[in-house]
Amino acid sequence: MAEECKELRTKHLDQSTVPWNLKVQFRQILDQWKKDDVNFVETRAAKHVLEFIRKHSCVTITASSGVGKTATLRHVVLKMIGDGYDALLVTNPHEIVQFFNPNQKTLFVIDNFCGTYYINQSDLNNWEPVMRRVEVIIQNKLTKIIVACRLQVFKDERFESLSIFKHRVCNLLSDDLCLSQTEKQSIAELYLETKSSEIIQYCDLYNCFPLLCKLYHDNSELNITDFFRNPYSVYEAEMEQLIKKKALHKILCLGVMCHVQ
Repeated sequence: MAEECKELRTKHLDQSTVPWNLKVQFRQILDQWKKDDVNFVETRAAKHVLEFIRKHSCVTITASSGVGKTATLRHVVLKMIGDGYDALLVTNPHEIVQFFNPNQKTLFVIDNFCGTYYINQSDLNNWEPVMRRVEVIIQNKLTKIIVACRLQVFKDERFESLSIFKHRVCNLLSDDLCLSQTEKQSIAELYLETKSSEIIQYCDLYNCFPLLCKLYHDNSELNITDFFRNPYSVYEAEMEQLIKKKALHKILCLGVMCHVQ
């Protein structure tokens, strides 16, 4: 009887804790990440984050908007999948508790952790009642958490209550992790090809240089020099023209782009 109970318990623990429909959604999202990762320039920051999450149970990636937090997060997650981890894309701590499997190598992934442009009090409230349980969960050597968090959110004094996300931090703007000139050149060549030489002198004007390269690649009719010298004035001019034409949907898109810094 004891052996039978043990066998049943083992079978139960080996079952997936994630509903099949969610696993299908995760797989679809991760497949898109793989396609996008073809255009990822592997940076020293990405290598450092990967090394960090391999060593530790919980890692926070932080920087201002447009620096490459999300791209770095996704690249590292794909590498961890190659290491045998099951990547679960969650939005709140209750899902970590619900999907935890002590027998499965699991990497819980959260982007825009605790807010986008400012800290989200509702997100903080979700973490408070289960923080201790999450702390216990990541003591399991097979379980890890990686999050990407905007710098203004991370620096908010209320973030101090999320102690486990303050210990192992990779700031992509720090001196040892920020983009090198060689990395910026590679990013410019990837998105701008032969035009990269025209703007490389402006690569240090804004921290969001990777995003600017992508935005110009998606809207290459703009004057490249004007855009990289002052992207905000270019988009302001574009918005004025769109307002005259009453192109509301394009105005909304440009409004989002103007938040790159």
